[in-house]
Amino acid sequence: MIWKNQLLNVVIANGLEDFIYGTLPCPQKFQDPAQTIVNPQHGQWQRLNRLVMSWIYSSTSEGLMGQIVGHSTAYDIWAALQKLYESTSTARIMGMRSQLQKIKKEGISLTQYLAQMKEITNKFAAIGELLSYRDHLGYLLEGLGAEYNSFVTSIHNRTDQPSIENVHSLLMSYEYKLEKQNSIDQLNFAQANLLSFQENKKFQKPFQTNVQKSQPYHSSFPNTSTPKPQMPFSNTQTSILGKPQGQPYPSKWPQRPNFQTTKNLNVRYVANMVILL
Repeated sequence: MIWKNQLLNVVIANGLEDFIYGTLPCPQKFQDPAQTIVNPQHGQWQRLNRLVMSWIYSSTSEGLMGQIVGHSTAYDIWAALQKLYESTSTARIMGMRSQLQKIKKEGISLTQYLAQMKEITNKFAAIGELLSYRDHLGYLLEGLGAEYNSFVTSIHNRTDQPSIENVHSLLMSYEYKLEKQNSIDQLNFAQANLLSFQENKKFQKPFQTNVQKSQPYHSSFPNTSTPKPQMPFSNTQTSILGKPQGQPYPSKWPQRPNFQTTKNLNVRYVANMVILL
């Protein structure tokens, strides 16, 4: 964990790691059995012990202060913190492993996928629980889609163990080739569709020409319009001079239409239409 590493760096840099490891016990306070002569090493040890304790307090959150404030040595405080972080780290590690299993390449770019994987693996390093090479590689390859099966197989069949960074580089190269091949396939598919469309259009042209040259459409419905009656003329015609002429009408003059017959045809047509419906 980051907190642990930072504190250890300060303690070790000052040569006081024995106070948190417990390898330097506290000297006796007095040098003689009568307890009249004070041991100077005891006072020096206490001062250094308090110094390390203050470093631990300053780097600890307020929520944990209540659980370590009762201890009197830096070693006891350090041991208590170790137990607290180990208990919480176990649950946290299991949760982060579950997150790694849920990360999938589907629906996101390869760059985003690798970034999500790296974010979780960095959290393992932050709590001092580094992933093994096999676990890291397994999570990385397991989240890839079916289109990466050949890549996964090639990695598993290698006799050497490429580093995770090398696997990332190989995966990016494979992704580039895969996208290039997909672009070519899409272009070929579009060209094939265009050619098929043009061929079908050639076969459709003669058919359309024949349809245009076919006989015009005649309505099968009877003409129900009623002929307009002709106004009768008088038996005599008027000459240019205004005098009547006694010439009769021609014998083949159009007769007055029979409106009753037309009406019967209209009624019969409507009845036939009702039966068809």
